[in-house]
Amino acid sequence: MPEFLKELFTTYWSQSILLIGSLGYLFKRAFDLRSKKIELKYSLFEQNRIELLMKFLTAYLELEEDYKLIPEGRFKITEMNPVIYDSMYLKKNANLYAAYFYLKLFLDPIELARYSDLVSNMRIISNEIKSAYIKLEHQEESKVVNELNEFIVKMIGENNENMKVIGKFFREYSDKSYSMKM
Repeated sequence: MPEFLKELFTTYWSQSILLIGSLGYLFKRAFDLRSKKIELKYSLFEQNRIELLMKFLTAYLELEEDYKLIPEGRFKITEMNPVIYDSMYLKKNANLYAAYFYLKLFLDPIELARYSDLVSNMRIISNEIKSAYIKLEHQEESKVVNELNEFIVKMIGENNENMKVIGKFFREYSDKSYSMKM
């Protein structure tokens, strides 16, 4: 060590310690503030993500419950017309798609694929209901109703399998520990 620094530290050792301690404290405070900012950002992101997931699931379950009315026999396809269809399903389909669109901002592509499958299957069911209404004019009622019932049950079953995978993704994602990027 140069003679000048040696003399400086021996003569002014208490001031040197105070200066080094103060600098250490300032570095620690800067690091703590940055960590807190990152933590708040992550927390807000997670809160929004969970709210959007809940919004999507609510929209999905409302539409699924309405679709289940048909195979359960509580809603007869023979009583349907375009006005009834629009009042029952159109807005709920739009709500589901809107919730899915917002999820695209928060989910990674692998996880989003399962949600995409749910939305796609619900749209397919919707199209099948519309086509069944048209088929009633040309085919036997019981055949059309049975085919539609089987189709809806099959598609909802596929969606239930997707929901299991989504639940698994959600649990895995929630259990991960994330390192903070500085």
